Amino acid sequence: MDDLDQRIVGLLREDGRQSYAAIGRVVGLSTAAVKRRVERLETAGVIQGYAAMVDRDQLGLELQAFIDIRFAGTARMEDIWKAAEGAPYVIAAYAVAGDLDAVLHVRVRDIVHLQEVLAWLRGKPEVTGTRTRIILEARSS
Repeated sequence: MDDLDQRIVGLLREDGRQSYAAIGRVVGLSTAAVKRRVERLETAGVIQGYAAMVDRDQLGLELQAFIDIRFAGTARMEDIWKAAEGAPYVIAAYAVAGDLDAVLHVRVRDIVHLQEVLAWLRGKPEVTGTRTRIILEARSS
């Protein structure tokens, strides 16, 4: 990946719907050259897909929490990745070192919904314990 590729990826991260022509104007390439570079980046797996950024508040998912998870000795993080993949309330899942095994960042409707998510997690045989921290305020860069 050269500097132009990195600039193109940066522009697509800002707005994945912008045209190749618009990107080309910024980086000084033709539309066709940008298209070829983007296709090469997709084929190489650098660009893995495109997604819509949604306002989770508009979806009614206003409460955020971190759920710390401990697994049974034989559990695999893959089990949690698979379970979390289809759950719209899971923002991110992390495998961590230390006295915990994983952390889920969730965004739910309310406390009742959070309790449902916790019950779902605690119902998994590989999960031996959870600890929840509700996020009061957040900022990201």
